[in-house]
Amino acid sequence: MTKAEILRLQLQLAAAAADIEKWKEQGSAVAGARVKRIMKDVSRRTGHYYDELRFEMEAKLLLRRGEIVRYKQDDLGGVLCTGVTARDFATHGTDYVLIHPELISALGEVIRYFGVSTQITRGFVPPGEHHQTGRKGRHCKGMAVRFKLESISSKEYFQLAMENRFLADRQVGVGEIGAECYLDIRNYRKFWISKRRDA
Repeated sequence: MTKAEILRLQLQLAAAAADIEKWKEQGSAVAGARVKRIMKDVSRRTGHYYDELRFEMEAKLLLRRGEIVRYKQDDLGGVLCTGVTARDFATHGTDYVLIHPELISALGEVIRYFGVSTQITRGFVPPGEHHQTGRKGRHCKGMAVRFKLESISSKEYFQLAMENRFLADRQVGVGEIGAECYLDIRNYRKFWISKRRDA
């Protein structure tokens, strides 16, 4: 695509931002139809580029509503929960990260339960690398994290979560992805196992 075409599509999506907000908050059928029509056109013409724009725009909406927090370079050293800083979420080398407060709260609960050190293996993923995040792009919006717990296998983490030993009262997604533990924020509970590390 030419730069002019990309700019035009960006402007279309930006103009639809207000409609997306109305659609999500008020269930507006008219707004929903307009947004779906634009997104379908963008998807047909741009492929992955469409997802990049969508994830970026959704993240901006969440930021504007105060639902996620942006940590800039000077803030990355701040401790978010036991043994985890904002910098730990910058797994793709960015000088900023987006993180949902509820994700930090849920991750903190996991760490407190096991009482071991935690290594973040995939935190915030910038929209330009969305192909690594799955079709929902939760990593792009600071709503998902992959990690390893010292001396605790991903299988044990997953099994104990299934038994409601922790995160019992939270709307989260819990996954076992190879040797990695997965956690995300959503509006329903979900559990799954994937042997693919790029899942």
